[in-house]
Amino acid sequence: MADPLLRAENVVKHYRVRNGRERGIVRAVHDVSFELARGETLALVGESGCGKSTLARTLVCLEQPTSGRVMLDDTDLAGLSERKRRPQRKRIQMVFQDPFASLNPRMSIGDLIGEAYEVHGLPDGAGSARTAVAELLERVGLEPAMAGHHPRQLSGGQRQRVAIARALAPHPAVLICDEPTSALDVSVQAQIIALLRRLQSDLGIAYVFISHDLAVVRQIADRVAVMYLGRIVESGTAQDIFESPVHPYTQALLASIPTLTPGRTARLGGEAPSPMNPPAGCHFRPRCPHARPECGTRLPDLAAFAPNHLAACLFPQIRRSQLPTEEPS
Repeated sequence: MADPLLRAENVVKHYRVRNGRERGIVRAVHDVSFELARGETLALVGESGCGKSTLARTLVCLEQPTSGRVMLDDTDLAGLSERKRRPQRKRIQMVFQDPFASLNPRMSIGDLIGEAYEVHGLPDGAGSARTAVAELLERVGLEPAMAGHHPRQLSGGQRQRVAIARALAPHPAVLICDEPTSALDVSVQAQIIALLRRLQSDLGIAYVFISHDLAVVRQIADRVAVMYLGRIVESGTAQDIFESPVHPYTQALLASIPTLTPGRTARLGGEAPSPMNPPAGCHFRPRCPHARPECGTRLPDLAAFAPNHLAACLFPQIRRSQLPTEEPS
């Protein structure tokens, strides 16, 4: 990828934990690398606990990586002091999963958005913070009069629009969206996805979109990276991942998408191993229907299966049209 906007380079995030006398290390994110182009959407998908949200917090420097680099253009965010990092924060913002938890209930909507202007300054040409807040509310589909409301007076979808507006206030180049639709009804999810796509078209923002909902991901992603136990196990274009997945875990995730046809949905068997004690070799081996003895001998690296399509599997499974289709009535 020529001149990527955001790069994760071998990012590792480990936590030291203690259980009584025993000590261990939780390998939440391990050796993750990817690139994000301007105006592009990269989706990070996987089961709960696979490290998606930890990676998101590391990208915006809410967590310091154990090792590796987070590059925004040519700036290593993880390597900066807090003082030098502050001017860069306006360029990469985050939208959290639960808008109610991320919005101070004591503050008005106008004050919540205006707070971002106090930190990062008003945009060029803005006459006042009040005017800038009104324009942002309109941009995300809310009436300017809502500036006087408080979060408890808004619906879940409206609160998420406020959270998006607040993240947009510093004019970021990148938005990290951590499960931004998971707490919303399906109809409201579609509205938020449509809003994000429109904002991207209008403003040229790049998204890292984190979700466990593959149906939502397919509506917005240009590329998809699949995470399992802290590692990326497959990445490619959205078309590659949804129509021609090669890693058995990706195939299992897609097969588990609910359908209207009885018997067409398959459940992913077993439980994900503990990130404190991952199995030897391929971490997916205990749950993999195609596992062979060699899979227990080494941890596979991401390798090119096709142009721009990578998989971390010793025996990638060629399978086409993985997404279930409804039978004609």
